Amino acid sequence: MRPPPSSHTADEYIALLDTFSGHVVREPAEREHLYREIRRPAGASRRVPVGRPWNTSAVIELTDDFLKTKPGTICHWPAVLDHPVAGTWSITIPLEPFSADDEYEPATFRPGPGGPDLVTTEISLDHILLPATGLEALSERAFTFPVNPEHGYIDGSIYLIAAHCPVDVTRIEFGPAAPDHITATLHAHFDFGAAGGIDIHNRTADLKTTLHFELGHPVSPATP
Repeated sequence: MRPPPSSHTADEYIALLDTFSGHVVREPAEREHLYREIRRPAGASRRVPVGRPWNTSAVIELTDDFLKTKPGTICHWPAVLDHPVAGTWSITIPLEPFSADDEYEPATFRPGPGGPDLVTTEISLDHILLPATGLEALSERAFTFPVNPEHGYIDGSIYLIAAHCPVDVTRIEFGPAAPDHITATLHAHFDFGAAGGIDIHNRTADLKTTLHFELGHPVSPATP
């Protein structure tokens, strides 16, 4: 028997997300967009599952047609920062939007932007330990990483169907570096089963993209 997912109100779930390092360092506008999407289907006080209830829907394959990458960002967080991410790197890879009849029902997903619903998401990778402070030192090098919970793992996820689904990246191969960008191939494993109630098969994929360099700075809380 499949266990039911835990549930929170939208505001409780948002409060939980605010404890994740990947959200703390996002720009306020990005966080507000995500939180509006969480509140939209449920309202602020109605209780909703984290993940989706188990049901009899077909479990789909998230094929390569759904994992088409757009140019992303690679950010170095200087070690001098007074912040948990200091001395690490983060990578964000947006995916090309794809269609659905209902963005919360994977069985209705279709490649392409035809709609009626449009699913937009990105792969977020945080706390990446790399022996470099700039792109030049990453040029044409490859790095391997353990998986959670071993020390040195990459804290990765993709947000789909109102749930954060773990993404384990175990290898990154960088191409030649330019002053402001670098190409990369990432070997990733998508663990949709760990999110609970996500009707998508787990899979691995090699993600190829171009990453534009940013120097990180934590976002300070807005002052009245």
